[in-house]
Amino acid sequence: MSGIAHSAVQPSETSGEMSHGRQVYHACMTAFMCLMFLALALLAGRFLVPIHDFPASSVLVAAAILFEIFVAGGIYLQIRNYCRIIRQFSYDGRSLKYGTLGSSQEQLRDVKQIIDVRQGRMGAPSIGFSVVFSNNKKVYLDYSMPHAREAAERLRLDLA
Repeated sequence: MSGIAHSAVQPSETSGEMSHGRQVYHACMTAFMCLMFLALALLAGRFLVPIHDFPASSVLVAAAILFEIFVAGGIYLQIRNYCRIIRQFSYDGRSLKYGTLGSSQEQLRDVKQIIDVRQGRMGAPSIGFSVVFSNNKKVYLDYSMPHAREAAERLRLDLA
């Protein structure tokens, strides 16, 4: 009888792990986007080097430098977002334990440190849920992971 009462008090754990194929997909898409940005940087870099047929003007050089800064920012954002995608998680009602694609270390966050769980806005087609912590750091819970929707819904209910 005490075992039943104990299990009723103890919340069940929700966990999931991203498939290896999905991890490779995220890595390939990030690499592809970074290569595309790099190709744009090389095209813009052409205006930084004076060529005998086409001398570099100060306006073109300034525009190329601004574009190079934009490209560097795009590459940084791609890598940052890749590193924030959760590859595995477990949630027991009190704490969220997770590992991201960008780190082999597991993180443990108390539910009190989570301030919001919302539909992610990482790109045009959202990949999942955005979990926001009290220090304004975010991680992304991919829809494709088993039990991701269930965990996001439980987190939302526990935050309410």
